[in-house]
Amino acid sequence: MVGSEALLRWNHPVRGMISPARFIPIAEESGLIVPIGTWVLQEACRQNYLWQRAGYDPIRVAVNISAQQFAQIDFISAVAQALSSSGLEARYLELEIAEPVLMRSVQVAARRLLNLKTLGLRLSMDDVGTGVLSLKEMVGLPVDALKIDVPFVRGMNETPGTLRLVKAILGLGHSLGMDVIAEGVETEEQLEQLRQLGCDKAQGYLFSAAVTAGDSEAYQTPASIALNQEEPL
Repeated sequence: MVGSEALLRWNHPVRGMISPARFIPIAEESGLIVPIGTWVLQEACRQNYLWQRAGYDPIRVAVNISAQQFAQIDFISAVAQALSSSGLEARYLELEIAEPVLMRSVQVAARRLLNLKTLGLRLSMDDVGTGVLSLKEMVGLPVDALKIDVPFVRGMNETPGTLRLVKAILGLGHSLGMDVIAEGVETEEQLEQLRQLGCDKAQGYLFSAAVTAGDSEAYQTPASIALNQEEPL
């Protein structure tokens, strides 16, 4: 295990667990996604620091950043504040930004990503394949990793086109010196196929469903595992 991803869940006192697919769109429409996102970032940093203080092996925690959050003028200072207040070293924080978010203004996004990199954290491009960034635009982005979107992982054995896309993302990422992480891995068959294709890391329900911070301590937090055993973790 080399990392974990912060996932937002809502345990309603009457309705029980409510899927993010229901409440995240409402939060985005209302603008509440910005304060919610700031809270998630702060909590992820705080929890990761607490795990380290408790003696667990240091790992990165990844946090998804919404389009509205990324566009905030004070976003970079908010990230710096989350790190400072928690005590977490920046190298143990990873920010995930979806490809469609970066497409909105590539030059502006590139400058913002460069400023974030000065903090010492790690950046990954989420939902790769769902946007239409050109190779020239992608080369200009200071991103450390590409994440293959869940539908592409599920569709590898369903359509030749999907498998070719997964291979293309792997080839592109590796040619640019980036890690490639497959999301939504649910079966041993998918895991073995990704390993054969040369994918670096994977995450998904094959390893663990979403769990609370307390429950995750039983096995030192769920998430990405290394697929390329020749490289040190």
